[in-house]
Amino acid sequence: MFGKIKEYFTYRKNLKMIKRELTEVAANTLPLISTTTSNALDFVNFLTHVADECNKLSEEELISTIIREIADKLETDETRIYEILQYISTLSKEDMRKIVIHAQVETLPTKDM
Repeated sequence: MFGKIKEYFTYRKNLKMIKRELTEVAANTLPLISTTTSNALDFVNFLTHVADECNKLSEEELISTIIREIADKLETDETRIYEILQYISTLSKEDMRKIVIHAQVETLPTKDM
């Protein structure tokens, strides 16, 4: 009988811990989803704008316009964007993967204890 009571209290304690952890996960995840959604909408609007502007351009004019629009969004000059794109095109898949993983790790929020 005492074993059953002890199991019940352990179960209740674990249930409270699980609820607390799920609440913490939800509190951290929901703002991220909100930010991602708003950023995705901004990105879609940007792509729609570029597609509308570039509808009847030649291939060379299209590339020039895309680079100009990206430069405007990133607030830099077109030559720098072109240099970055050239550099990216020379990278191997493994190098790109390493850069992305490094960027993900470096931008993770730190939890103050």
